[in-house]
Amino acid sequence: MTDTSHRSPTGSTAVGRLVAIARKEFRDGIRSDALRVVFGLLMASTILIYWAIGRSADPVVLSAVGFLGLPFQLLVPVAAIALGTVSVAGEREAGSLRLLLGLPPSRMEVVVGTFFGASAILVAGLAGAFIVAAVLGLAVFGAVAVGPLVGVVAATALLGIGFLGLSVGLSAAVSTTRNAMAAGFSVFLGLTFLWEPLVVGVYYLVAGSLPGGEPPTWLLAVDRLNPIEAYAVVANMAGDVGVTPLRISFGLGGGSPATEGAGTAVPFVLAEPLSIIVLCGWAAIPLAAGLRRFQRSDLT
Repeated sequence: MTDTSHRSPTGSTAVGRLVAIARKEFRDGIRSDALRVVFGLLMASTILIYWAIGRSADPVVLSAVGFLGLPFQLLVPVAAIALGTVSVAGEREAGSLRLLLGLPPSRMEVVVGTFFGASAILVAGLAGAFIVAAVLGLAVFGAVAVGPLVGVVAATALLGIGFLGLSVGLSAAVSTTRNAMAAGFSVFLGLTFLWEPLVVGVYYLVAGSLPGGEPPTWLLAVDRLNPIEAYAVVANMAGDVGVTPLRISFGLGGGSPATEGAGTAVPFVLAEPLSIIVLCGWAAIPLAAGLRRFQRSDLT
């Protein structure tokens, strides 16, 4: 990402400069061989799932849509972390960041424009997966299940953008790509393997015991702050297709956030739309924190 031929923004306004930076990030990102491999795996997993469900004893298109959540919530965060962590830090290591900042864009415009450009790459990749799934749905099942499929793809886009905001924020906050990538994947692994023990640990500190039976509402609300858990909630909003969070559960919580009683009022803190806000928060808060540190850092 050291090519500076497209660095000079053509727009004289802040919006024009943001668009120019986003466009350059998009062009640079789609040249990444690693990213092409990840998106290739995304397409391949979509084809494999539809083929396997179509040949099963109970070929139902909703089952295929639900199973898409498994590879989607693994591959898309990996793509987001790989894409985001090399963005600002990669330019900084290459020495081209100081050249870019010598032009009209401010540091905020560089970070935000980079985030928008990388987000466009993720959305484009998921749009391709949506088209493949829709075509396969018609070919294999004679149906698409548009609503649930749109729900899963849209939720995956929010999940990817959440991890992208985290990754670009880390890339802006540190000076090397290696440190940004190590931090990004450490957070991802922590959310996958360590979140439940941490949540139950909080409960133990408050209550003095491990939760048993049906967990309290506040514990389930804290559990849903995990973007992977929030993703499963959002993915099932357009139709309960059985998307489950791809994270390690040790059964310590005594229950699941997805087991709310039918016909009972759902507490406000467990309302499904709040999970959309959680995913947006994972994008906005780390990005803002990384930008704040980037604005104060010395690039010399």
